[in-house]
Amino acid sequence: MEKLIFGSLWLLALSFFMSISIMAGHHALIFIPTLYFLPKINWKKLTVSNWALIIFSLVLPITIIATANNPVGLKYFNIMKFKYYLFGALMAAPIGWWLKTKASQKQIQSLFWTAFISSSLASLSGMIGLFTGFNPLKWGPPSSATQNAGMFGMLMSYAHNEAIWCLILIGLFLNYKKLEKYFPLWLLYSAFALNFIGFIFAYTRGAMLAFIIALPFYFFKANKKKFLSAIAITTIIAGGIWLTVPKVKEIFTSRQHSNLLRIGQWQAAMKTFELHPIMGVGFRNFQPYSTIIKKEYGYPEPTWEGHAHNNILEIAAGTGLVGLIPFLVWMFGWFIESYKRDDLAAKIAFPCIIAIFIGGLTQNTITDGVNAFLFMLLYALTQIEVDTRPQDL
Repeated sequence: MEKLIFGSLWLLALSFFMSISIMAGHHALIFIPTLYFLPKINWKKLTVSNWALIIFSLVLPITIIATANNPVGLKYFNIMKFKYYLFGALMAAPIGWWLKTKASQKQIQSLFWTAFISSSLASLSGMIGLFTGFNPLKWGPPSSATQNAGMFGMLMSYAHNEAIWCLILIGLFLNYKKLEKYFPLWLLYSAFALNFIGFIFAYTRGAMLAFIIALPFYFFKANKKKFLSAIAITTIIAGGIWLTVPKVKEIFTSRQHSNLLRIGQWQAAMKTFELHPIMGVGFRNFQPYSTIIKKEYGYPEPTWEGHAHNNILEIAAGTGLVGLIPFLVWMFGWFIESYKRDDLAAKIAFPCIIAIFIGGLTQNTITDGVNAFLFMLLYALTQIEVDTRPQDL
């Protein structure tokens, strides 16, 4: 059992910036341990957010089945996507058992080293592709000729993953005394430098704002003076990047077409929720509806089809109130729980949750498979202390 758990975590460490196909192996390997530990979970200790995420995950296929006969839509195409969130809600039990009773120092070291090196290589390869037109790890042209997308086909997936990952790396630095036996500082510095530079060259304003706003919250609870100082320092650094990297300034001042696209999607999603308030139009099924709604109601960019570019609106349009309520309870419950706790996982998760929320105001990240893998692992790690009992097989 311990080999399956370690293997699932190692695959995720290897691939969360490399390949979503390899990331799928994480689910394949963690499935049996998660199933095995179901009767061993102390269900009475589950947090409010944990129950909300379980309910949310189970609601998703119901909304797809209930709306599958609609003339517009993707039918049953996304029916298995609920597994991302169900694993996130339940895999704390096997991971917690492994960390507490089976994991060796060498194994945990290998997870950190693998994550640091693979994410750095992905970022570096993406930057090489951006500046030369050839991504060496993909052995082909980059996904975008103007922005760094790392190894992914979707630029936004890379940028929003980097926003969270860079925050995590900073959290590891701030808590390094507790972790120094697992990795040297030079490796952490190198990983942060390469990932942060790659993040900047992604030129993705929503992800940048999420990172900038969230970073000072590492100090919000413990020291308000440090919190204010962190805001000032972050503002100065952000201002320096704004002044010295013209492309960054450009993405905030001259992307009016992108703004209009988002306004159109937001209006269409709100109207869809108004028209289908209970079950929505089916999880991840808003996209084909978007053009129909925009044409009918005269919203901007009526021919452009896409997701809602907002996590809350995407869930509202796709799942109605039956999905939106548990989703919001999960999101804000996780935030409150992390704020109240003082363990390492909660300390690192707290600003990351803020970044997930801020980034999700202008981009649909929660239903993006690449982002969901990272978000759900982070969530599961914060649940280890509250829903598992250390025990052997």
